[in-house]
Amino acid sequence: MTQTPPPLSRRSARSLRRESAVRATPEVRPLADGDFFDWVGLYAGSLEELGMSYRDEVALRTWHQLGFAGDAHAIAGLESIVVGRSGNLVGFAISSPTFSALDGSRLLDVHACFVERVEYDGEALEAIILALHERAAAAGAERLRWLLPESASKAVKFSKELGESQPYGVYEMPVQSMTAER
Repeated sequence: MTQTPPPLSRRSARSLRRESAVRATPEVRPLADGDFFDWVGLYAGSLEELGMSYRDEVALRTWHQLGFAGDAHAIAGLESIVVGRSGNLVGFAISSPTFSALDGSRLLDVHACFVERVEYDGEALEAIILALHERAAAAGAERLRWLLPESASKAVKFSKELGESQPYGVYEMPVQSMTAER
């Protein structure tokens, strides 16, 4: 005589479907004008993670600097990318090429990098970092560089795993050729 397992509760069935479902691969693309409201939510989350307060005027000024206001506020070379899953934005990064006057090397400064619930979505963070490495390599940069306040404990933890800590809250990571690893 074979025994049949008891039926799953609705909650258990949903949980089982979620666990067995294939997660959509994170997709990185340039930030677009239609992303404003989703981007603002992510931007607010990034500021909160850094221990800073969100203000509408700062978000709007940043949006303008990225070149999405149809005016002359855009900063040349400043680029923002977003990462999404199934059409929902889950992260973003803002970067620009620069150089070091100390050693003459080219760098890619990462002004902001944020993934919502990064502790559960490392793939989205990896996708953004890969895209940043690709942009840095295309610009001839030798290193990625970013600055964090020490009070941003979660971001500092990830930064120490990813890059080398420099004085004054600066982190650097050598640019790696990621195309061979794909």
